[in-house]
Amino acid sequence: MKFFKQLKNLVSYLPRTLAITLLLAVIIFIVIALPNFFSSKLTPWNKFSPILTLCCFTTAIFVIWKSWVEQLPKRLTVRFMYKDDFVMVCENAYLAGEGDIRVWSQQIGRQMVGENLHFEPFIKQGKPTTGFDENSPYRKYIVIFYLTQLPIKLQKEFETKTLVWERSVNQEFKKQEKWLTHEEAKKRF
Repeated sequence: MKFFKQLKNLVSYLPRTLAITLLLAVIIFIVIALPNFFSSKLTPWNKFSPILTLCCFTTAIFVIWKSWVEQLPKRLTVRFMYKDDFVMVCENAYLAGEGDIRVWSQQIGRQMVGENLHFEPFIKQGKPTTGFDENSPYRKYIVIFYLTQLPIKLQKEFETKTLVWERSVNQEFKKQEKWLTHEEAKKRF
């Protein structure tokens, strides 16, 4: 059920050129190419031509789809872990481009605690996904840093709480700082 709802939302935001091209191609294929493909009068080359056309059309659809997905607004969720618990999370921060993920994530962490962070030399980054907020699509990137030292701001609260900054995807970023228990954070993130 959730899949079909997401598919419906995604299709409703397809560029008009893609939707019109897809509709025309299906109509042309059904009316012209499909009946001729099964005709016994055709030579092998004439049977190969509709297949080649369909392959070219499929490639064009893929290219249009890829460019549409790349132009979607980008959002970044940064998670900082210490000893298998989330200690800081910033959800749906603005992201200019994929090349900014590591540096921007470090800057967000620094802003959250007001000091440099000490973390492992590896970062876990998932594949981007397409999400919807208030029926508008966006690309969501998630990155996880593993801290080796707990920031001073979090040392008192670490035993029970996680610092969270968040905002709605379609609103201006107004820092909403709140504290969640580790259990709430694990369920949510």
